[in-house]
Amino acid sequence: MPESPYFVKIRRYAGSIRHPLATVLAAGLAIHLLVMLLAMVYDSDYWAVVIRNINAGEGLYGMEGYYYTPVWGYMLGLVSAFQNACLSLGDSAVRVFEAIYFEASGHQTTATVTSVVFNYCTKVPLLMCDAVLAYLTYVLVYDMRRDRGKATLAFALVFLCPVIIGSTGIIGMPDTMAAMFMMFSLILLLRNRPFFAGMCFAMAALTKFFPVFLFFPMLAYLFSRNRGDLRAGCMQAAVAAAGAVAVAVAIFLPQILEGDLSASFQFITDRAGTSPVSDIFARLVGYTRIAAYLLVILASILAARFIYRSDREGLDRSLLKGSMVIMALCLLYPPATQYIVVLVPLLAYYIAAEDGVCMRSWWLLAIGAFIVFTVSLSTHLLPLAVHTGIVDLGSLMHFFDLWNAGPGVLTIWNITFVIGSVIQYSGIAVLLLTVYGADLKKVLEGRRTGIGF
Repeated sequence: MPESPYFVKIRRYAGSIRHPLATVLAAGLAIHLLVMLLAMVYDSDYWAVVIRNINAGEGLYGMEGYYYTPVWGYMLGLVSAFQNACLSLGDSAVRVFEAIYFEASGHQTTATVTSVVFNYCTKVPLLMCDAVLAYLTYVLVYDMRRDRGKATLAFALVFLCPVIIGSTGIIGMPDTMAAMFMMFSLILLLRNRPFFAGMCFAMAALTKFFPVFLFFPMLAYLFSRNRGDLRAGCMQAAVAAAGAVAVAVAIFLPQILEGDLSASFQFITDRAGTSPVSDIFARLVGYTRIAAYLLVILASILAARFIYRSDREGLDRSLLKGSMVIMALCLLYPPATQYIVVLVPLLAYYIAAEDGVCMRSWWLLAIGAFIVFTVSLSTHLLPLAVHTGIVDLGSLMHFFDLWNAGPGVLTIWNITFVIGSVIQYSGIAVLLLTVYGADLKKVLEGRRTGIGF
């Protein structure tokens, strides 16, 4: 497929820079570090509570406050150890009387405002994951195309993507860790390292669960690569499973010893709406989510079928294309912006190595994420206002009122959030239509019986 003129211009510009990868890295680090001055205090205070529980000897699940698998909790434990050993920070968060005005608004915010230094301590490890994630995308494109220009473009599409920058720099969520380990697992699988691929797959799925839907495509890839030698395929699958089990045991062993294993999976029951304290609406939303993910599992099985039937020359590309499509389908259920992080590196690979036309999807996701993140700017600036005085707290309250102006639910805040979310959805829909539009048209016209991955 011919490259779009816009895509060609980007590649030419990148090629004119003497050290493009270093330039992109430096620019990305500067942007990340600047954005990290902001914080979604609702989430950052949550991490502060977890660290206080750890310091109180309660572990991750001894007290109320942590509802994820242990991977991110262990990272917060390392952050706590670093703070205790190297820094004297005072309070990681303070209760601010004036900020109760924000807390009482009904938006997801809190009057307990974390310090700027604390926010950097929790986000810098995620920034490192962002950099590794972008470099893994660079490596993947270079392995597939042997073109450093395309690989550098892929690095830039990841490291400079507003989805990535906002998820790490503002929210401070570990989705980038899951994406990083997912990319590790795919690259290791392509390089015929099934044991380490299994280890990284387990790390990805046990950080945020979206990568678990790649189980069937990756398994089909192993057997397709060893087609004609069932024993070799089974051996590689067993080796990958051994790697995954080894990591899972290492992650959950402390929880098993402490009797907290069931609490490690509370995030599943909460999000499925099956928690005993869930109301009717939460249960309805949860069961809808279950139905959506059952459909994604079905799509994952279909993707595995097409991957298994791919010829040897196109097998690697089929795995990567199928993985991107499955991650996109996961996001069709109303996603938080940070969930899209798992799609970004695969989309960047596809743009740089396969089809530059998909750049349209990247722009839509980027613009949508930018709008969603800026909706809450008045509360994101609270750490700067409270702990540095650079921003006036009264001005933030006025800004907050302005964004919440409007009749009923038709506030500027809500309307802008919906606009950003719709643009994000459009990015996912445009990606799927770009990849499968021609095939879908043939199916509807009766000239094809199915869509391949």
